[in-house]
Amino acid sequence: MRDFRRRLLACTLIVVSSIVVTQTQQQQQQRGRGQEKSRADLAAAAGGAVTSVDSDGVPKFVWAAGARPGPVDATHDGAARWHLRQFARAFDVTSEDVSATDTVSVQPLKSGDVIVELRQRYRGVEVMGSDVKVMMRPDHQLVAISGRPRATGGAEMRFEQSREAALAGPLSAQFGSPVSASSMGTETMAGGEERFRLASGSRLYMSEAAPVRPVMFPVAGRLVAAYVIEFYAGVLDSVDSM
Repeated sequence: MRDFRRRLLACTLIVVSSIVVTQTQQQQQQRGRGQEKSRADLAAAAGGAVTSVDSDGVPKFVWAAGARPGPVDATHDGAARWHLRQFARAFDVTSEDVSATDTVSVQPLKSGDVIVELRQRYRGVEVMGSDVKVMMRPDHQLVAISGRPRATGGAEMRFEQSREAALAGPLSAQFGSPVSASSMGTETMAGGEERFRLASGSRLYMSEAAPVRPVMFPVAGRLVAAYVIEFYAGVLDSVDSM
C-alpha cells in the first residue's frame, strides 16, 4: 500500500470573509507615521514613554514614566485593565474596548511583580493581534505595557462565507482540485468544538478534522470578519514527500 500520508501538507491560513476593505496598507502606514508623535504625547500625558509603535503609529511598547498608581485593592487583571484605560487615547481605543478583554493568564514573578496577559473579544469573537501584557509591581504600580488593544469602531462582522466554504477554497487552491463546501463533513470534538473534514470519495485526504475558527482580523485600520483555518491534507495517490 502506498504511503500517501507522506504527502500531507500542514497549512495555517487566515481567510478574510467579510467585505473587501479598499483602503491600502500603504495609506495606513503613511497615516500612522503622521500620528506617531501625537500618540507618544498622549502616552506621555498618561505617564508612559513609548519605545515602539505599530505600522499605524499606535504604541506597542510603553514603559511607565510617572504613571498613576494602580488600584491596590483590585484583582491583578482588574488593575491591568485599569492601567490600559489610562492609556486608551494613546492606543486609540475606548474604555469599552478595554473592558471587552479576556484574561489569558496571570503570571506572578519571583520578584513579586506580576504579568497579566489580556486578549480582546468583539461581540464574543476573538480579535486577532489584540494581545496585551501588562507588567506591574506587587502593589499594582505599572512597569510596562507590551502589545496593543484594537479599536472596534467601524468593525465589519458580516461573515459572507460558511466555515465549510472557507475551508474548501484554500484546499482547492492548494491542490488544484475543485473542492465544494457540500463535500465537507463535520466532527464534534470532546470539548464541543465543531471541526470539518472531506467526505469519503475525494482524491484529497485529511489526516484529521480541521478547525475553522471565526475571528475579527485587523485590515487597513479596521476589524473585519475572518476565519483562522488549520489543516493537514494531501493527495491520496502520491508518494512524494511535501
